[in-house]
Amino acid sequence: MLEDLWIEELEVEVFERELNGMYGAYIQSHQLIVLEKRLAPVQRRSTLMHELGHAYYGHTESTARTEREASEWAARQMIQRASLIDLHDSMTVRLQLRLSWVYCRETW
Repeated sequence: MLEDLWIEELEVEVFERELNGMYGAYIQSHQLIVLEKRLAPVQRRSTLMHELGHAYYGHTESTARTEREASEWAARQMIQRASLIDLHDSMTVRLQLRLSWVYCRETW
């Protein structure tokens, strides 16, 4: 899946546990994403992609700006990939992921 490629690319670890009220968190100092373990699959994927957005930008705190950036990044990744890439072809996904990352880094 796309999120697995980003986990590898961004070198983060993902753990699941009960968070009591939060869906997820990114802890930049440890390159760690923690997800609520009781999330439905769609919620889990959306939350994971949002937290990967924080990792992508290297966010160290939660502000209105960083939350918006992470949400927009997640939406761009999920929408583009769902409409443009055949997820069954992992070589295509890896190439598109790397090109997308280079493009985003150069344009931001």
